[in-house]
Amino acid sequence: MHTPQPVILNSAPPEKQLNVTAQELLECLEEKRGELKAGPYEIIEEVIRARDNMELFESGGMGK
Repeated sequence: MHTPQPVILNSAPPEKQLNVTAQELLECLEEKRGELKAGPYEIIEEVIRARDNMELFESGGMGK
């Protein structure tokens, strides 16, 4: 799966869809960190960091 992912809105036309970046997802998860066990949260955090780096690379922001 690729991010940014569209935020699902009821019957929203494509031009009105919102996207969530990996970094924004991590920020949202920070609020729920206390509800997650340390191990699974760390895995989620690493996956999001990797995806964030992929987004940066795909946008041409890395390796220049």
